Amino acid sequence: IIECMMEFNDELFIGTNVGLIRKIEDKFILYNEFTSNTINSLCVFKGQLLIGANEPQGLYIYNNDKIEKGNVYIDLIKKDSTIINEDDITINHITTDNERLVIARYGTTYIINNNQIKIIDRHNGLTQSRIKDLLIGNEGSIWVSIYSNGMAQYIEKPFISYLKRNNYGGAAHSIYVDSNNNIWAGSSYGLFYKKATNLSFRKIDPTREFPQCKKGSVWSITEDHLNRIWFSIPSGGVFYYKNRSYYKLKINKEKLLNQGYNDETASSILMACEQPRCMKIDELGNLWIGSFTYGQKREGGGVTVFNEKLEVTNYFNEENGLNFNHIICLYIDSYKDLWIGSYKGINRIKNGIIENISFFKDSSTTIYSIKEDSDGNIFASSNNGFYKLILNDRKIDTVLHYDEINNGIMSNVIYSME
Repeated sequence: IIECMMEFNDELFIGTNVGLIRKIEDKFILYNEFTSNTINSLCVFKGQLLIGANEPQGLYIYNNDKIEKGNVYIDLIKKDSTIINEDDITINHITTDNERLVIARYGTTYIINNNQIKIIDRHNGLTQSRIKDLLIGNEGSIWVSIYSNGMAQYIEKPFISYLKRNNYGGAAHSIYVDSNNNIWAGSSYGLFYKKATNLSFRKIDPTREFPQCKKGSVWSITEDHLNRIWFSIPSGGVFYYKNRSYYKLKINKEKLLNQGYNDETASSILMACEQPRCMKIDELGNLWIGSFTYGQKREGGGVTVFNEKLEVTNYFNEENGLNFNHIICLYIDSYKDLWIGSYKGINRIKNGIIENISFFKDSSTTIYSIKEDSDGNIFASSNNGFYKLILNDRKIDTVLHYDEINNGIMSNVIYSME
């Protein structure tokens, strides 16, 4: 009966119920000097072939045609204070990710790394049964197959890093989880998509897959009430994904003029939607887009509002009350007011009216992120620390400022918070 197989030094080793078989070309060599010749598992770790035999303390090392006791690992396992009888150390399975060695016996899994051992047992939720198989997943978690009791997953590290091996790259500008629990990540390298059931991302190049898009850096992602996924690409435009296709948000200047916008404002709206920075969807399904300005004349910028039919319903800029046209962030609070962070502070749009909030020590304070706490207070992070706006009946009652000089913050420049 063949229990397991492993290639080692270009030779095939076979674990059976009668011992270990080594295949050299067409020749087979049997090693049956074990106390129990049933071999449960084989594993190559640090240039050695480890052998798990179905016997007390049955861990062996094959090296240079010799089989020796793996006492270096058995001695580490003996540190397990729950072991009453050392004869209970029967190896069910062994595996490795070339950094950690994982050894399983009845009801317990051991993780060995740099001569340190970590014990995973019933105290960690592992069922007290024979372990049939072990697997270390691509994300680093350890999967344990339990005889007649299903499967368990142990995540040793609370954070999983998605790097090149997961097909992800670039500076992450925006991360969004859609209504189907899929992850969309906007990066300086483009757009990355990970289905809820996958471990790796799929890279999407906007310059190839988005219509009429010349840039690939995705800065903001959101989803509307019609399940359209929206993307903002500075110097590229505003795009959305629907029914497995990508579309560009198109604006007709003639239509804007017919709506009553003058030529200058209509041109600003067109330019603003080519330089989008941030987006929000309100409770009515309207799409709010905050934009950069560009050029020495600071053309474009401001905040443009679209309804679900993708028609422009409003446009806010310095001409009608914003403190600055270069928009960095947007936030809709629990009262449905829109907060706008720019290169020169904060505005709030409440009941359609722009309110210029000026309480900063420096008029050039740049607001990078705005959030609300459970008490309805507003937090704003900036290049001068962060601010807490205590609201009373939607009116700003008190402003608290926290910085590196007075409050121990490591840096006054705070780009994001949650």
